[in-house]
Amino acid sequence: MQAISAGMTTEARFERIEGSLDRLTALAVQTAERQSENELRLNAFITAIHEWQDAVVYDHKQLLTAQVIMAEKIDKFAEKMAEVAVAQTELAAAQTELAAAQTELAAAQKHTDKSLGVLIQIVDEIIRGRPRG
Repeated sequence: MQAISAGMTTEARFERIEGSLDRLTALAVQTAERQSENELRLNAFITAIHEWQDAVVYDHKQLLTAQVIMAEKIDKFAEKMAEVAVAQTELAAAQTELAAAQTELAAAQKHTDKSLGVLIQIVDEIIRGRPRG
């Protein structure tokens, strides 16, 4: 560097220094502008993250509320299913009793049919005047 500046005049040196300072100043201004833009982007990004985080927290609360409601509904459903199981057992017992009663009714109806048949035959013989036998 001394070789370059050795042949230069003082004025040329000052101009060279001023040029370097101008370039450094312009570079500092550009850096400050970029830093300002980056800060704006960073702030916008941070704001977006906060909004997203708030939305996630809200959704999480909604999910927990829904989970509690669903658990209550499942408990009620389980109770109702237990009631249905009891009713189904009672229905099966009633159907068994009904089947037994139908069997008894069928036997009684056969007996009644036989008795009615005999009665009809007796009445028929009385009406027609024929003896039984």
